[in-house]
Amino acid sequence: MGISSAIIQTASNVAWDTGDLFDGYLVLKLVPPDGKTYQVWEDSGVRTTTRFVFPVVDGVVSDVPRAPYTDSFTPPNAVYRAFWIDKALNLAASGSSLFTITSTPHTITPETLTASQAQTVSPALDYQPSDSIMSGFTEETITGTKDGANTAFTISRNATIVMVFLNSGYMFEGTGFTRAGTAITAVAPYIPQTGDLYKAILIQ
Repeated sequence: MGISSAIIQTASNVAWDTGDLFDGYLVLKLVPPDGKTYQVWEDSGVRTTTRFVFPVVDGVVSDVPRAPYTDSFTPPNAVYRAFWIDKALNLAASGSSLFTITSTPHTITPETLTASQAQTVSPALDYQPSDSIMSGFTEETITGTKDGANTAFTISRNATIVMVFLNSGYMFEGTGFTRAGTAITAVAPYIPQTGDLYKAILIQ
């Protein structure tokens, strides 16, 4: 089945409450129909990632971000939730509501980003009674020797979604790294050097 997608834009520049422009990432998390799990899309023959990560540079969502229309999925009633992650890989804010994407472009109003309240763990959800979409949303340092030669690294658990960052740069799976369970294999030229920041955000 074909899946239409929308260009994602923000209603204004993304900024901290101090007025400084935000640098980090906008993450759109695809939420299954109420009471369902992500297996529903596998069962219906749909293959899609359940998170979309867009770099934000100087308050502007960079590149040409696109996310699938929510009415493209079967069964219906899938929705998104937005998360803002800063360059230090802390969760700066989570979207206050769930939303659908049904046309392009789709405009997102940035949340209030309070610099002093950046978190590393997302708040619990109270509107997904049987499938907490962000349970286990955690940030951690990837373990392994960082010497520019070693490529074998480890994360703490086999999460459904793993987002890898090297010195705050988002690594695309297959290009910057490969993964098998908890094993992370760095791919040249993105092999961590001594002193590099090598982190992961694990979702579910």
